[in-house]
Amino acid sequence: MEGIEIGIKINREQVYHFQRNGLDVHILDYRALPKKWVGTFDWLRANGLMEHFICPDDVARRRADDIYRNLFIAVYHLIHPASSGPTVRHDYNPCPSKAVVSDDTVAQSVHLPSVLEQAWGGYYPEPEQLERCAEGRFDLVE
Repeated sequence: MEGIEIGIKINREQVYHFQRNGLDVHILDYRALPKKWVGTFDWLRANGLMEHFICPDDVARRRADDIYRNLFIAVYHLIHPASSGPTVRHDYNPCPSKAVVSDDTVAQSVHLPSVLEQAWGGYYPEPEQLERCAEGRFDLVE
């Protein structure tokens, strides 16, 4: 699979959009990844999605750590054992941020916990939760 980029999403509309634009994106849940992918990836990137794996109900029922641990176990098995590159990278910031869209336009992105829970579904990991749940499989680099 060298040089091939594969994406997974659970939103059919997004998958169809990516596929129409020539990208190899699949409708998949991380708990149902194909066995043929085990040990085949050099690196993985989770772009702004860790806060969508759990919801407030999972936190209230104390299931959040188990959900994150199972996620890291699934991801760990995808990485090729000889991979020396970065493995899993997650970028998120639960604070207002600005991005330059063009020379004279700035887009404001606000990720407030109440908006996340009510509008998009999810719950932010508690401090050090991801590190704790990934322990033994992944090391925090930065």
